[in-house]
Amino acid sequence: MAQAKSTIAVFGGTGDLGQQIVAALLQPEIRQAFAGIVVVSRSATKLQRWQRYGVLLRQCTPQNLVAILAGVDIVIDAIAPAGADFSRRLIAAMAQSKVKVYFPPEFDVDHNLHDFRFAEWDWKKSNVALAREVLKQTQVCQIFSSLILEKSFGPWLGFCTRRRTYACVGSKDVASSYTSLADLARSVVEVALLKPARIPAQVHLGGCTKSMAEVSAIMSRESGESIRVVELPLSMYKASVLAAATSTRAEHLRFVMGEGKANHGRHGLWNSNELVNPDQTRWKWKAVEHLAKQSSGRPFASVDWPAG
Repeated sequence: MAQAKSTIAVFGGTGDLGQQIVAALLQPEIRQAFAGIVVVSRSATKLQRWQRYGVLLRQCTPQNLVAILAGVDIVIDAIAPAGADFSRRLIAAMAQSKVKVYFPPEFDVDHNLHDFRFAEWDWKKSNVALAREVLKQTQVCQIFSSLILEKSFGPWLGFCTRRRTYACVGSKDVASSYTSLADLARSVVEVALLKPARIPAQVHLGGCTKSMAEVSAIMSRESGESIRVVELPLSMYKASVLAAATSTRAEHLRFVMGEGKANHGRHGLWNSNELVNPDQTRWKWKAVEHLAKQSSGRPFASVDWPAG
C-alpha cells in the first residue's frame, strides 16, 4: 500500500532561507511527492511573490496558528532568531495539532558543543528542549549546517579582503564547514521526504570544508592578489570575548571555528551529507571555489573592519 503524501508548511517562507526552501519544494520531482505546500509569513505583502505557483499562502498571527496547522504533517520553522517568541507560540500550537515532523530554527553551528553562554544559542537550546518535552508524537529534527557560505567570507569572521588580510583565531590550518543557502534548503527538503521513523534527531551538514589557509590560497588564485594570514591566540581571544558584555555572535563564532567545532566535514565532528545527497547524485555541493569565481576572489571587498 502506497504511503499517503504529506502536507508541508514553511514558516518564514519569505525570508532568506525560507525562500530557498520553498523554491526547492517547487522543483517538479519534489513537489509531486507532497500532498500540499503551505507558505506562511507574518507579512501578507511578501507572500505575494508565491501567488503564481499554486501553493497555499497563509499570513500568520499568534492567534491563528492552530488553524493554519490543520491538515499539516510537516513544519519547517525558518523564522530568524528575532522571532523567538513566535517559535514558542508555534510549538504550543503544534501541541494542539497532528504535526508528525518538526524542524526547529537551527541551521547554524551545533550549540550543544558550546562551553559558554550566548543569548541566541541559549534560546535555540531551550526551544528544542521545549519542543521535545511537549511534542511527544512529533519527530523533532535539528539541522546544523555550520557556517553559511554566502555570508561567511567577510571581515566579521576575519576575512578582510579590503586589507588583504585574514585573521584567524587559533591555527590557520583548522578547518570549518560552509554550506550554501540553496544546499541547506535542498537538504532540509530531502530530510522531510524521509518517513518520520527514518528522520534522525540531528543532521550535520558541511557543503565544503576548508581551513583559513586553504581559503586564502583559493581566493588569491582567483584574484591574483596575495593575502596575509594572521593567527590570533585562541585562549586569549576567547577569554576576552567571554569577558565582554557586548560581544557579538560573530566574535563568538571566530573562536568556535578556531576550536574546530564548526567542522562538519568527513573528518570533522559529524557529517550527514550522504543522508541527503548520496555521492552527490542529487546535486553538487557549492564550494568555496564557486564563491571565489563569483566574487573574483574578493568577497565583500568594499567592507572594512577593525584589525584583529
